[in-house]
Amino acid sequence: MDINKINPLVRRMAEDLMKARTSLPLSSAVAAINYKLANLASQIHIKIDTQSGFPPAPVNVYYLMLLKSGGGKNSSLTLIDKWYMKDAYKKIEDKIYPYYKRKALAKIEQTNPDRILHNWSPAFNGGTPSGIMAYAETFHLCEFGSFNVEMDELGNTVISRKEVLEELLSPYDNGDFRPVAKRTDSNALDIKGLPVNLFCLGNKVRLLDGDASEKQLITFLDEGYGRRMIFTDDDSVKNIKTKDDVLEEMRASQLIAEQSEDIRILLSSFIKSDNFNKVLVLDDEAMLEYATIKAEGDNYVEESKVTLYPAVEADMRERHFKTAKLAGVYAFFDDSDTVKKE
Repeated sequence: MDINKINPLVRRMAEDLMKARTSLPLSSAVAAINYKLANLASQIHIKIDTQSGFPPAPVNVYYLMLLKSGGGKNSSLTLIDKWYMKDAYKKIEDKIYPYYKRKALAKIEQTNPDRILHNWSPAFNGGTPSGIMAYAETFHLCEFGSFNVEMDELGNTVISRKEVLEELLSPYDNGDFRPVAKRTDSNALDIKGLPVNLFCLGNKVRLLDGDASEKQLITFLDEGYGRRMIFTDDDSVKNIKTKDDVLEEMRASQLIAEQSEDIRILLSSFIKSDNFNKVLVLDDEAMLEYATIKAEGDNYVEESKVTLYPAVEADMRERHFKTAKLAGVYAFFDDSDTVKKE
């Protein structure tokens, strides 16, 4: 990954993150930031119109980050929230979401007064299928928010939360969950247009164990996650840290928190009524690049001299769509109504 080609905002955030977590590789830092920015843009239902015959799609992302132990994969998400996201989250939690929740409660008071609407949260750590649907229905009724799931230790959760991962396959494209007819809850709602972001963290030793966890992961990738997920793999060599190294990371973290007010203000400023449900479009050069990525992916599959794994084929054929969603995130935080090639 060439740091000079990274979006300027993302680059600054990634460089900060790697100062406080020196064992975190650039690709992993960028992945964590991309997910968090998509999380925020999805809260106000930003969409991307690829102008290719399909309806506008949410600018959401699904990520699988593979790291070795001690790579800083867990703390990186926490630091991003602390340094950059907290003002926007507080604005949503204290001012914006309560307004939409009150409106939703007023609407359902006559028809279903017993239905519970949950409080807003920026992310969830998995939960159960019924829990997922409860929050998804809340955000659907409130017409605000996105459902964001952060799964740690995928080597364990790929089996223990198999049903959750199955539930999250459907809403990737357009935020449409499984139809009510396929669910058992008599009080269930059809949910359409609710953005979902997924960030999975995996320890390669535990996940790629050649046993049940690896087999289940491959099954999920083959059956749908291969075309949905963006993958990042840490193959760096870790250095042994001294106590002075750790102390330097701590000091760097504190300094970054104090010097990041401008980004916190910037990100919070995008959460406003004028931006709700904004649809971004690709300009001509971006459209050509979108078509190029699609053509190259399809040609790679057709010209491959070996039989590709289903997940690899799906990834190659759908990279253009994943790229467009992420490009929409970047364009939005660049304060642009169009997605450009650069």
